[in-house]
Amino acid sequence: INTPMGRYGKDDDSYIRMMAIQYKIPYITTMAAAKAAVDGIKEVAGGEEKPMALQEYHHKSLKEKEPAGKLAASAGLV
Repeated sequence: INTPMGRYGKDDDSYIRMMAIQYKIPYITTMAAAKAAVDGIKEVAGGEEKPMALQEYHHKSLKEKEPAGKLAASAGLV
């Protein structure tokens, strides 16, 4: 998790991002994304829910004729 700030943040950010990509390490730049990642990891580790791609939520919303945002909210994603 890298939330760059200040004068040297841009240089550090570029280097950290490049290394994360090179070594295939997840790279998160906001606290909101970090919280979402932690929540997702907890959910998967608990074995309660099967992860779904955003496209799956969209497809499901089309089948149920319900807005995708409403489905995501009911699934606790927003």
